[in-house]
Amino acid sequence: AVEAFTGGRLGGNWWQMTLRISTLIAVNSVASSMAKRKSADEHHFTRTDQDDSLMVKLALYMSVNYTLLLALLYRNPGETWYCVGGLLTTICMLMPVDTICISVLAAVGLGSRLSAVVREAYSPENPTEVPGMTQTQLNKMHEPVEMNIARPFAHLVKSYIMCLFFMPFWPLGSVWMVLSLVLKTLGYKMQLLRHSKRPYRQSHIIAFSALRFGYLGACVYALSSWWFLAPSLRGRGKEALTNFLTPLLAAMALFLLAAPRSMSDSIASKLQHCLELAPDSPPDAGDPDYYVVQSLLAKEQKYHIASPAYQQFVGAMKAQKTVPPWDADGNIPFPGSSF
Repeated sequence: AVEAFTGGRLGGNWWQMTLRISTLIAVNSVASSMAKRKSADEHHFTRTDQDDSLMVKLALYMSVNYTLLLALLYRNPGETWYCVGGLLTTICMLMPVDTICISVLAAVGLGSRLSAVVREAYSPENPTEVPGMTQTQLNKMHEPVEMNIARPFAHLVKSYIMCLFFMPFWPLGSVWMVLSLVLKTLGYKMQLLRHSKRPYRQSHIIAFSALRFGYLGACVYALSSWWFLAPSLRGRGKEALTNFLTPLLAAMALFLLAAPRSMSDSIASKLQHCLELAPDSPPDAGDPDYYVVQSLLAKEQKYHIASPAYQQFVGAMKAQKTVPPWDADGNIPFPGSSF
């Protein structure tokens, strides 16, 4: 539709490219909002399962829009890749605009501010005089909106997949991938801390699902290398890329993606240890120690503080006027040490 509106040709001036990129970002924003509303009708067992499903769908949808859609529009190497307004110009503009816009919008909390304006416009002038108004309703009227946990993970996955897809064609995109991951993480963290109410208690499921896209990125990189580099290769180089490197890397990535998480993580950690340059590097130690991890959590998020069994244990100790075996921050000391 945008191509038809801008003249039916892929080339063009800067405002045509700006219109395409702005339309792409706007469509993704509208689709993510609609998907969040529709995901409530899927009847998931828990809120975490619902956000996990939403994150996977948004990540796949955004990744396809930013990669396969552009590859389809600019599918002729000699005509549409390096011309004015072609694929190279588009991605050179798309990656910085996507990185800066998403990071700034998240940092300033645009969604929370718009929700506050709408809520204030439709709120009564004197809510305390409304019949049946409770303190809980008053608190809800003035508290910020809850952050959509699935959207930050989806945007980070989309940036990762997009940059890997175009890296064989534009290697400088690796720099924008690092900047995008860092700036978007900082922007969403500021949105979570400054412009959103405290979310529900999170688990590791969503983060682990997002990490699984790392193996999908390897498959995407293998296929994009064949797509972008094959037209420039001849003879044995093209045969090696087409018949050996691309199938091997894609098959390995798909195997690690489909394998159980314990198996894929074990294989990946052993490969990383074998490829490390330092011969005396320590082997994989498995899961981190709880005595170390507890210092990274807030006091009310520690298992021995939040667990109902431990809460009964603390109540019994208080009844006996004894001190629980942890410090003021809720950290249990290492065995053999003291406060």
